[in-house]
Amino acid sequence: MLTSQDMIIGYAGVWSHEQFREYIERKLVNHQQFFQRQLRKQTTPEFLSQAYALSDEKNDSIDIALLFKGNKWSDKNMATQHILNQILGSSSSWSTGGPGKGMRSRTTLNLMQSISSVEEASGVSQLFSDAGIFGLRVQGPPTSKQELYSCLIDEFRQLGQPMSDEEFLRGKNIAITLINLNLERQADRLEEQIKTTFLMGQNAVPLYESLLESVTKEELQDYIKNLINNSEPTLMYYGKNVQDIPTLQQIKRNLRR
Repeated sequence: MLTSQDMIIGYAGVWSHEQFREYIERKLVNHQQFFQRQLRKQTTPEFLSQAYALSDEKNDSIDIALLFKGNKWSDKNMATQHILNQILGSSSSWSTGGPGKGMRSRTTLNLMQSISSVEEASGVSQLFSDAGIFGLRVQGPPTSKQELYSCLIDEFRQLGQPMSDEEFLRGKNIAITLINLNLERQADRLEEQIKTTFLMGQNAVPLYESLLESVTKEELQDYIKNLINNSEPTLMYYGKNVQDIPTLQQIKRNLRR
């Protein structure tokens, strides 16, 4: 339900801010609570660390996801998470290779093309106003459950190791290109500007490219190492044959070996 407490009004292509403000004030003259409201304070949801399995015996495959508490939009490591997600990329057996499909991403080169049991793999990156998640997921046949788990752990650990300048710049340039593509339309830019003004106290859209450009290789590695050594993971299994999954202690030991 849209209420005065939840509503934000923005505009694009308007010549005069004052004229637009006067117009809105006339339209909402009978809704003074909109102008007098106190915006709700942001809360931080709890990230639950657990090993979780959801059985679906009708499914012919198994999905495994390794997840960590990620960044929200206003966090300083937001740009770092974006770049890491592009380095991981996304790949599946029915759509791989070709321009724009991440043919040089790690999920394609290290997982899809190197491990026969991997049918699909992708980075996981979600950022919200109050929280985020980051991780990696793989999919394959249930009979290869252990191999899928092992390659998932190994690939995430490798993110924290030194990488070439070429791979680093490729991931950074893809992140910049995707943001610019997603903001081509005026309506999309307006939505993003309102979001960043509300969450960060300023219109941060013009800063996106410089934020991404300022990230270094060392910051990527330190970010992953900190997740592995100091954060609590969640491991999720979905599909067929999801019995006998690793414990949290085993997962952390495998990641930190």
